[in-house]
Amino acid sequence: MEKELTLRETQLILARMLNDLVSYFEKHNLRYYLVGGTLLGAVRHAGFIPWDDDIDLGMPRKDYDLFLELVKREPVSEDYEIRSCEYGNLSIPLTEMLNRNVRIERASSAYIAEKYRTLNLFVDIIAQDGWPSDEKEARKLIRKMDQLRFMNQVARSIPYKGSTFLRTLAKIPYAAYVKTLGNDRILRQIDTESRKLDYDTSAYVGSVCYGIYGMGERCLRKDVLNFEKKTFEQREYNIPGCWEKYLSGIYGPDWTILPDADQRRSHKLKAYCDEAYLLRIQTGINSYEKD
Repeated sequence: MEKELTLRETQLILARMLNDLVSYFEKHNLRYYLVGGTLLGAVRHAGFIPWDDDIDLGMPRKDYDLFLELVKREPVSEDYEIRSCEYGNLSIPLTEMLNRNVRIERASSAYIAEKYRTLNLFVDIIAQDGWPSDEKEARKLIRKMDQLRFMNQVARSIPYKGSTFLRTLAKIPYAAYVKTLGNDRILRQIDTESRKLDYDTSAYVGSVCYGIYGMGERCLRKDVLNFEKKTFEQREYNIPGCWEKYLSGIYGPDWTILPDADQRRSHKLKAYCDEAYLLRIQTGINSYEKD
C-alpha cells in the first residue's frame, strides 16, 4: 500500500541516497563536494535545512564524465536510476540519481510538458567546470548561460501556460521560436559552452552549466579543492575549502541567519512510496535519527 511521506521521512530517504552515492564515489576515487542548499544545510544545520527537500552535489567535469561511464557497467544500486542530459534522457543540464521506489508530485510540474517531468525522488549531480580568470569575461559567460538556461526552461514548458496571465502572454512568441530550435539543441549548446575551460587547469572553477547564482558560483580552484569535512545527517562529506566565500556569494552576507518564514523556499513536492519499501529501509532511517 502506498503512503504519503512526511518531509522528515523524505529527507531521511534522500540522506540514505546521498550516503549510497558518496560511497560509490569513494570506491572509485571520484571527487565530489556538497554545493548549494545541501552545503548550507551541512554548515548551518549539520543536516537538511529544515524545510528543504533535495540534495545538490558538485563534481569536477573529469570525475563527472567518468562517473557516467562507470555507472553504465556498475550501477550504484538496483534501487536507483541515473538520468543525465549526457545520456539524452534528462531535459536539464545536469545528472539526477532517481529513487525508483519513491514517486513525487511537484507544484512546478503544472508548467512543464509531461515528457520532461521528473516523477521520482532524486539527487542532483552538477558538473563543475573552469571559469574565465578575467571578471569581464566571466560576466559575459554568465549572460550567455543565463540566456541558454532560460531557453531550456521555455523549451520544456507547456506553451500556453504560466504562473500569471502576463507570463503566459509573454511566453507565446518566444516559446514558438525556442520550440523550433528544440531542447536537445539547446542542451548541446549549454554543454559546449560549459566545457570550454578545463576544470583542472583553470584558476577559477564552479558550475557553468547550471550556474544559477552567477558570480557567486566562481571560486579559486586551489581553495575549492582544499576540501574540508562537514557533518550532514550524522555522516561526514566533502565540502569546498572556500565554503564561507561560496555561501556568501550565493546567499549573501546574512546566510548564517534563518530567513523569515515567507522566504523559506522548497520544491513543494509530495513524496509517496510503498509501505514495504519503507519497511525495507526502516533500519537505515532509524540509524540516521539515532546516531
